[in-house]
Amino acid sequence: MARRTPVWCASTHTSHQRRSLSLTPQTSCALARTFFCHMGFTTNEFGFEWLRRKCAAKGMRAHQLHFPDDMCPFHCDATFVPLRPYLCIENPSRPMEPYERAIFADNDWKIAKAAQPNTMEMPPLSQCSPWLCMNVLSLDSKTIFVEESEKGMIEVFNDLGFDTITLPFRDVFEFGGSFHCVTTDIRRQGGMESYFKNLDAMEASGSQ
Repeated sequence: MARRTPVWCASTHTSHQRRSLSLTPQTSCALARTFFCHMGFTTNEFGFEWLRRKCAAKGMRAHQLHFPDDMCPFHCDATFVPLRPYLCIENPSRPMEPYERAIFADNDWKIAKAAQPNTMEMPPLSQCSPWLCMNVLSLDSKTIFVEESEKGMIEVFNDLGFDTITLPFRDVFEFGGSFHCVTTDIRRQGGMESYFKNLDAMEASGSQ
């Protein structure tokens, strides 16, 4: 199936995108045993293929995601963010390709739309998008950290059934991120899950 080619593909691809392996963690998200890569300036086909092979060796899989309206595709946390199993949120101005969205729809995932940022003005030294309002931290399936000024996002999360914990965090934006960027897991509980049963069935039948 053909897909739309983002404007930046023709005009601003750098030489490393064509010749060298490029892969950055901020363009990837792991949903249990399924990895998704936001393809763009810092993750190219060579990088994705390396990740796909590494995932396969560990019984995982990798898929590409494309957001043609994202004119500066560096970071998935301002474009597409998993919140809990079977629920993610997307930037309404940067929709995912329909055929990739179908992967989620066919496996019972809901994709909610983010609210508009509280303001389009960012702190003086920040080089981030105002859509950093989407850069949140899910503590568990019911609790989420949100920047305190993002009233629209807080309302969205409340409507989705989350208990929201609000904190003043805009000063951190000058360092290039928000909650999800400045935290990391130090301990996890439970085993490896699979939230894409249709993909499991396709793999089992050898059709993928």
